[in-house]
Amino acid sequence: LIAFQGCRIIGLLSNFERDKYGNELRDRLARHGALETVTRAMGAHLVSPRVLAMGCIALQAMADGHANHTQTVLNLGGAEVVSWVLLHQGTQNVKIAEYCTAAVASLSYVPTGSQRLGSAGVIEGIAASMLAFPESVDLQIYGCASFQRLAANPSNRGLIQESKKGIPAIVQAVKTYRDHATILTVCGALIGMGPDNALPPGAG
Repeated sequence: LIAFQGCRIIGLLSNFERDKYGNELRDRLARHGALETVTRAMGAHLVSPRVLAMGCIALQAMADGHANHTQTVLNLGGAEVVSWVLLHQGTQNVKIAEYCTAAVASLSYVPTGSQRLGSAGVIEGIAASMLAFPESVDLQIYGCASFQRLAANPSNRGLIQESKKGIPAIVQAVKTYRDHATILTVCGALIGMGPDNALPPGAG
C-alpha cells in the first residue's frame, strides 16, 4: 500500500499544473530521491500490478521531456525494469500495458534510452500488449509512438522487422481504428516507412 500510494503521489505531483510550475515540482521531487524511490519500489514489487502501473506513471511523468531525469532513470536501470514489466505483466493487465508503454515513449526519446530498451526486449513486450488489448485506444497510440522513437535506432528497426508480433500489432491498430486520426497518423506512418526505416513496404 505504501509503495502504491508513494508512486501514485509522485506521478500526480509530477504532472500537477506543469504549465504553471514548469519543471519546478519535478526537480524538487528528483532532489528528494523520487526517481530512486519509484524504480526501487517497482523492482521490489514485481508481482503487484498496482505498484507497477503507478510506478510507470511516475517514471513517465518525471522523465517526459526532461533529459536529466531520463538519464537518471536509465542510470538506475529503469529501462530494464519497465521492459521486464511489459514482457511479464503487459498482457495480464491493461493499465500496466498502457502506463508502462507510455513510459517507454518518454524514455526512448533519448538515444541511450532507445538502445537500452531495445536490448532489454521491450519491442516484444509492447507488441504483445497491443495485441492482447486491442480495445485500448491509448495503448495503441502509446505503442506506435514508442515504436517510432525506438526505430530511430538501427538495431531496433531490425528487431521490429524481425518481430513476429511487432508488425501484426501495428497493422491491427490501423485496421481496427480506421476512423481514428491519431492512430492512423502515428501507426500508419510506421507501415509506410519503407525498408530503410522501421517496417518493410506493404506491411499493411
